[in-house]
Amino acid sequence: MISTDPSIWVMAFFTIAITSLAFRDNPLAKFAEHTFLAATAGNLVTMAWRNVYNIGLQPLMKGSVIMLVPILFGVALYTRYSKEYMWVSRYPTAMMVGIGTGVTVRAFVEFQFIQQIIDTFKPLNSFNNIFFVATVIICLTYFIYSLTPKSQALEKSMSYVTRLGRYLMMVAFGASMANTVITRVGQYAGRIMFLLYDWLGLG
Repeated sequence: MISTDPSIWVMAFFTIAITSLAFRDNPLAKFAEHTFLAATAGNLVTMAWRNVYNIGLQPLMKGSVIMLVPILFGVALYTRYSKEYMWVSRYPTAMMVGIGTGVTVRAFVEFQFIQQIIDTFKPLNSFNNIFFVATVIICLTYFIYSLTPKSQALEKSMSYVTRLGRYLMMVAFGASMANTVITRVGQYAGRIMFLLYDWLGLG
């Protein structure tokens, strides 16, 4: 039985509208896209104001005068909606970008660089560990010996290793791409199940 819930009909409408983009560009798909972007922007503005109120205004009203500084920076972000005073929003934006970059770089070096090097040193007590360590060494060899060495004998012996390293990286990139595609297909399959079961009531 088809659902009579208005919210279900709204979700079904936008699911079908955005799906129509797969056939051709049309006004229905553009309407769904613009609605999503507008809702996201409105949600971000609401969250920003809520943060200003909860984190800034409430402590300020309780006597924490130092919170006046972040409040002014937070309010200055809204000047980006004014053509005349848009330049004011550049200062709090620059501060947020600088702080965010510092935190991100620190986390990147610690978890994406140092931690990956530590994880490379695995005990060679299983096939998976041996294969992992060998793959890392072979891929590093590709970058080290990809330039033509002076010794022709070394060039000939290392050419097989560097070629294998290229193939292993291609396999890794392909597996990553396939995982992304499967994730997207799984998400869309969930929307199809929603249309069939929740909206049309076929389940």
